[in-house]
Amino acid sequence: MDLVDLDMIKLINTGGSGKVHLVRDKIDRQHLALKVIPKSKNMFSCNKAKVTTEKNIHAFLTMESYDLLLPLVATWSDRENFYLASEYVPGGDLALRIMQQRTFDEAEARFYIAVVALERLSARRIIHRDT
Repeated sequence: MDLVDLDMIKLINTGGSGKVHLVRDKIDRQHLALKVIPKSKNMFSCNKAKVTTEKNIHAFLTMESYDLLLPLVATWSDRENFYLASEYVPGGDLALRIMQQRTFDEAEARFYIAVVALERLSARRIIHRDT
């Protein structure tokens, strides 16, 4: 996979290490989340270590069928950036919400715990969930 294989749709989020874009694979028309991490000259070794660690964690958890992390579809780099493409799930970023809100009240915490529990039960085919 390479940038020429993807249609950029929109910017989803900007974080400390890079940007995440919603893209569409030109071949299979699948939506993906594409994390773009710049190789700036003064941050190259730091970013390279972060990207390698993130890629290895994704690969390990994908092999282990860990269902709380979106599978990594492809990774590559060019002269300017590192790229991590994963499956895209619409609906927002829980980490961003946690950073913005800092704490959840009990009702919100119960809601997110229930969502995670339902996803895990559905992934293990213990329950069926319509999507």
